[in-house]
Amino acid sequence: MELDPLSVIANAALGWVLYYAGDYERAIAQCTRALELNPDFALAHLWRALAHEELGQYDALLSDFDHAVKLSGGSAIHVALRGRALAGAGRHEEALSLLQRLDQAGQRPVSGYVPPFEMAKLHERLGTWTPL
Repeated sequence: MELDPLSVIANAALGWVLYYAGDYERAIAQCTRALELNPDFALAHLWRALAHEELGQYDALLSDFDHAVKLSGGSAIHVALRGRALAGAGRHEEALSLLQRLDQAGQRPVSGYVPPFEMAKLHERLGTWTPL
């Protein structure tokens, strides 16, 4: 940050570090700074959304996830995280619909690898997870 305070990735990554430190308000502010530098940086939307989730700010959370999904071209990990957020907001039908899309062969129009951990978190949030 000292060497390049206008670096979008450095600003967003600091937000990610603050998120993991449990300083969600500062994480949101830091990711917002990154988005002021580049409003189309999907990771800053994603990381800010996760901080909003910890604070129970579902409107802001879903808005950020909507941007992250769009900017990532429908990346499966973004879609899975958005599904978890929808479930947390009580919008179970929409979350189930996303889960079904992610489970379908070919994952169209969702693109990319879906980490099993993210799918497990979505199932857990929906109450559809069953242990082996």
